[in-house]
Amino acid sequence: MDPAVLRDRWGFLSTLAGKTYVNQRDGRTTIAQWRWEVPGLVLNERRYYPLPEKSYGIPIPQVFRYDVASQQLVMRGMFGYIQSDGSIVAVTDLALSPDDHFVPLADGYSVIEEKRGRGAPKVFRPFDPSRLEEYLAYDHEARRMRQAEREAFWNSVGQGLAAASQAYADTRPGSKAGAANPAGKANAGPAGTSSLPTLTAQFSYQCAYGSRIDVAIPYKTPACLAVKKEFTKTFACNDVDRMAGAAAACQQACGNRACDER
Repeated sequence: MDPAVLRDRWGFLSTLAGKTYVNQRDGRTTIAQWRWEVPGLVLNERRYYPLPEKSYGIPIPQVFRYDVASQQLVMRGMFGYIQSDGSIVAVTDLALSPDDHFVPLADGYSVIEEKRGRGAPKVFRPFDPSRLEEYLAYDHEARRMRQAEREAFWNSVGQGLAAASQAYADTRPGSKAGAANPAGKANAGPAGTSSLPTLTAQFSYQCAYGSRIDVAIPYKTPACLAVKKEFTKTFACNDVDRMAGAAAACQQACGNRACDER
């Protein structure tokens, strides 16, 4: 196809076909591979993202196509408008402001996500296969640091809940502090547990890609202790998919969804 026609239809995007680029931002690497699916009409951008095991998984395709009938560039479900400098402004059907602005660079290109308000552009540079291990290591270390931050946060939350539970238990009838608070018996939880002494068990757990964490868990019955361990690990590791189940187990074994035996 005539290069001039390609430029008119695709702007600088036509120069990306057959090339691979990489972006590293906010602790994440994105590898973008551009290929013509139908020369001059359909351009595919395949994006590869890092996996936890330090490899890249199945690519996520992004389809860009030129509609001959409407003479319109359609990209990621948006309409692309070629600018005089070859850059492309992409807008959604009813948008009043740009969603993305694709800008050519001397050694790559950038995507400015204007509507999403992220400010700094996502800059893609030519991909260097010899640096693949470096790219993977960047993501692995960034993921490890994020996981450590989450673990520290949820561990502090877990310890705070445990301390609050212990403090409350100390005010129950039968405890030294609770001797002066007989009214506390009105808040008794599962039958037969309100008068039991509060014990403490040490529990160790490890979130994915994190170090081992040791916590002290107050409990009254072995049944509640068993589910409280799972509850502590689930919330400390921010395991969203298991949170509802852990809370339900607490309700059954401990008398409430926070595993707080009263």
